[in-house]
Amino acid sequence: MAGLYVHVPFCASRCIYCDFYSTTQTTEQRERYTKALIDEIKARAGRWDDTFQTIYFGGGTPSQLSIAEVSHIITAIQTLLHISPSAEITFEANPDDINENYVKQLKSLGINRISLGVQTFDDARLHFLRRRHTAKEAVKAVETTSTIIENVSLDLIYGLPNQTLSDWETDIRQALQLPIKHLSSYGLTIEEGTPLFQLRQKQIIKEVKEDIIRAMYEMLMLQTEQAGMQHYEISNFAYPTYHSQHNHNYWLGLPYLGIGPGAHSYKRYTRRWNKGDLNYYLQHPGQPLFDFEQLNEDEHFDEMLLLRLRTKEGLSLNELKPQDRNYLLSVASPFIKQGYLRLLRENLHLSKHGIFISDYIISSLMKG
Repeated sequence: MAGLYVHVPFCASRCIYCDFYSTTQTTEQRERYTKALIDEIKARAGRWDDTFQTIYFGGGTPSQLSIAEVSHIITAIQTLLHISPSAEITFEANPDDINENYVKQLKSLGINRISLGVQTFDDARLHFLRRRHTAKEAVKAVETTSTIIENVSLDLIYGLPNQTLSDWETDIRQALQLPIKHLSSYGLTIEEGTPLFQLRQKQIIKEVKEDIIRAMYEMLMLQTEQAGMQHYEISNFAYPTYHSQHNHNYWLGLPYLGIGPGAHSYKRYTRRWNKGDLNYYLQHPGQPLFDFEQLNEDEHFDEMLLLRLRTKEGLSLNELKPQDRNYLLSVASPFIKQGYLRLLRENLHLSKHGIFISDYIISSLMKG
């Protein structure tokens, strides 16, 4: 069992906070990218005899592709790889890119899950973030999409400059009033090299205080729980049976193949990543620049901790070698006594209090 990630690096414009590999594009570049992507699938398919249970189109902005381009890619995937008939196929989209006809055609291609990058329902903040849609367009996109493809996920960001707790509550309530099945929500991180980072350096903006960030996250947990959503990963919430299968398999450490510039892959302790260079990718179809690393036993242990402890299920000690189990119980003991970690039926997981210092806890448990 494996997952397939397709990286679409194109964006109509660059958001102020984004540090993912993306670029603006021409029609010619998109056509060449589609061909190069298919060539990469052909080149790598022979080394992947796994059955793919999930496909995830991410970016960038996959909804910048035409239906014809999406169709060519999906046809190649289905022809060259072993795809489960019940595969979850997710397609990320911006609200301003899609309409009823576009979504209907996506569904006809087998796409059964849409992830909409809304981020906020505040028009002033959307403009500041350089998002191209309005709050009204976001609402319409969710409502239109959900009548065609039931499984709709929505992304929100909290901790935006000058955002108050009341502002955030308004965003959450608006999201939960819409016909969504899944909500991903992340605190804003200001990454070096982004326009947002420059604004902070010039003291034009200030980060939201840590106590407000914590209150926002607590509100998110409370509101989603009251709505009947399950908090199945630190930043992800879903109604029963609507968890993101692709991301959940990633957190479980299952293999995944990443194609496209900047895409990552993982299989049997080996991590590989394509370089984020679109020009090279287009000039050398099927032969992307890439780097890789082979994880040793300790690195694999650390990887398991990092991924599993993000999930509600946590890490099963039964999966560990005896020496790793003993080590983990020893270093986790202080956090268990303080109530930040819980050990239930051989499963180690974060408590609600532990989530707030999860980065510190996980790094403290690692061997590396």
